[in-house]
Amino acid sequence: MKKHVRDIVWKCLHECPQVEQLIVELNKLIDKEGPSYCQAVLQLLAHIELPAQEAEKCWQEVLEHRQNLSITIGRSVSLQTAICDFFSSIQKDLKQPKVIELKVFEDVVRHSNYDYLTGLYNRATLDNVFAQEIARARRYHRELSLLFLDLDNFKNINDTFGHQVGDIVLQEVGAVLSIEKRLEDTAGRYGGEEFIVILPDTCKLDAYIFADRIRQRIEKLEIPHGGQIIKVTVSGGLASWPGDASEKATLIACADQALYKAKNEGKNLISLYGAEKRQFARIDFSKALDITILQPGESNKLTAMGKNLSLGGVLLESEREIAMGSQLKLHAHFGSSIPNLIFQGQVNRLERLEDKKYEIGVTFFQQNGTNTKALATYIVENLKTRGQTCSQTDHVLQAIMPQT
Repeated sequence: MKKHVRDIVWKCLHECPQVEQLIVELNKLIDKEGPSYCQAVLQLLAHIELPAQEAEKCWQEVLEHRQNLSITIGRSVSLQTAICDFFSSIQKDLKQPKVIELKVFEDVVRHSNYDYLTGLYNRATLDNVFAQEIARARRYHRELSLLFLDLDNFKNINDTFGHQVGDIVLQEVGAVLSIEKRLEDTAGRYGGEEFIVILPDTCKLDAYIFADRIRQRIEKLEIPHGGQIIKVTVSGGLASWPGDASEKATLIACADQALYKAKNEGKNLISLYGAEKRQFARIDFSKALDITILQPGESNKLTAMGKNLSLGGVLLESEREIAMGSQLKLHAHFGSSIPNLIFQGQVNRLERLEDKKYEIGVTFFQQNGTNTKALATYIVENLKTRGQTCSQTDHVLQAIMPQT
């Protein structure tokens, strides 16, 4: 259950002490927002987890049961009493229910699910949410990106200004993540000065744009202390499903490797997984590439020749140097085999050749499903003509094609 849904229902329970008014307000929420709010009511008042449609059905049965109880005993029955009696006497989901003040219970839940310092999810909750999102992405053939963040030189802040100031820095970073993330995203403190953001239905390109916005927001933080201004930066690693990994633990490891790369390359930057190793089979690609170098305030264009190509990136040869980390838009000319495709990526390799040309490696941002499918199909067919296969490319192609 998303935190904002739970918070809205909790507020309604707190602000409506009269049972009839409470039921009216809850029904308004449910009619407007859907059965997820039925889930929230039952989870909060009975600690019962049900699928949305089943929760909606039980909610209507609870209201009917409350009316019958009120008529039988001759007085208005509270919603909490009706829910407890329904699930222990009729539905029989509760065997030995225990009465506890809701605020006390919510405090326990908050301490068990949330990081006390930043207010973000803690690691245990992140693990549960991440497992659910991976399962959903696999089932519905959706994309998922994972951002792993680590504050740069945080130990120096603690050593110089003390741990209390370090705590303030963590709180400020947590606030940035809370403000910048979407409702469907999940942000949490992974441990120490490490944070994770889970981005469902998000390709690597969109995830990179989000991640770099986070990086810039944190870089602009100014935390006053003792007449000084404390500045902090963050490095991040990005990995995406299904292109980088097909399992939860592997995807975390990929994002962690990308983070390590960002640290080694100077910190205060976001690195993409995939540049560290060739996980996809490469094919010869001696075709023209129209390139646009994407930079704030200007647009530089050039033409280069491809050398080899994979689902993860392209190796090209150019008469012009393109700086490491540059973001590019590449228009690839495939000829008559498939329509020309447009990709976006980041320079991760630069080598000067003897003939005053440059060999440049580009890691693709994860593209939309149509582009990825077309490229994967092209590569698979090319490999087949040589009697070869690539299990990782096959996996991606299968993952993005709905099952029939």
